Amino acid sequence: MFEEIGKKIKILAKISFILEVIVSLVCGIVYAYVGVNANKTIYYGNNTTFEIKFVFGGIGIFLIGVIIAWISNFVLYGFGELVDKVCDIADDVREIKSNTKDKGEGLDKIKTIKLDEYER
Repeated sequence: MFEEIGKKIKILAKISFILEVIVSLVCGIVYAYVGVNANKTIYYGNNTTFEIKFVFGGIGIFLIGVIIAWISNFVLYGFGELVDKVCDIADDVREIKSNTKDKGEGLDKIKTIKLDEYER
């Protein structure tokens, strides 16, 4: 369940983005449809400028929804990428530890650089 959680978070971000795009598309279509039908109900005629405003409003709702979905999923996808990279680093450290212990060397014997030597 919790194996490769970084990849699962990234998949969740992609699914969330797709769902948000679908919801914004539906909202835009409903807005345009209701506006066009309200025009026919209210005015009992053909007022095309009123209909065009609602159609462009529906397109605007869709475009703004897509942009908000795209931006809002940056954080979730970025977090998944971060978790994925940290897991890779942890695996690499475990491998280094096992390789140095097999040779009889510990990590404490690896030469470290003292910052005091480089201060001027």
